[in-house]
Amino acid sequence: MPEMEPSRKKLAMLARLIANTTPVEIDCGEVLDRVAPYLERCQEKLDLSPELDKVKQHLSVCPECLEEFEALEKLYEDEASQN
Repeated sequence: MPEMEPSRKKLAMLARLIANTTPVEIDCGEVLDRVAPYLERCQEKLDLSPELDKVKQHLSVCPECLEEFEALEKLYEDEASQN
């Protein structure tokens, strides 16, 4: 069986993810529970509470949650542009 070496791109992504981890993190379920208030504060350019800052941190290391956030953000922006 051939040995599979990770690509430079994958190694760089893993290094970024490791560098962005913190001692206390929230899981995907907690992020999805908090993503709406996080989006509202981001859109209004308001400071984040420590709890919402954890959402920001999680989004920096979780591509799946980031994808969900970006979809919600697009809906928010589309709705705002219609009003």
